[in-house]
Amino acid sequence: MIAVSYLATPLQFLLFIPFINIGASIVGTQHTLLTVSAIKESFQDSFLGTLRGLSFELLCGFIGWLLVAVPVAFLLYFLFRRIFSFFNKTKLAI
Repeated sequence: MIAVSYLATPLQFLLFIPFINIGASIVGTQHTLLTVSAIKESFQDSFLGTLRGLSFELLCGFIGWLLVAVPVAFLLYFLFRRIFSFFNKTKLAI
């Protein structure tokens, strides 16, 4: 499980920006700190202001994740339930 977690970490980083974009469109706001140079410049200007800005970005990302992950989890649950019950029936028939 630890190896799978390490393998999934790059996928998590790749999905940060799309989830933030989904959440920002739902909340109805524009994201501001999505480039490394903008984050560095913001930290130089105001540390607390950057933390506030990034915390809102992460909140938007969490909202976007909820809007995607919950329906996908339900779909996968019912799909795998059917697949496993099918294989379980064929195993009992043998």
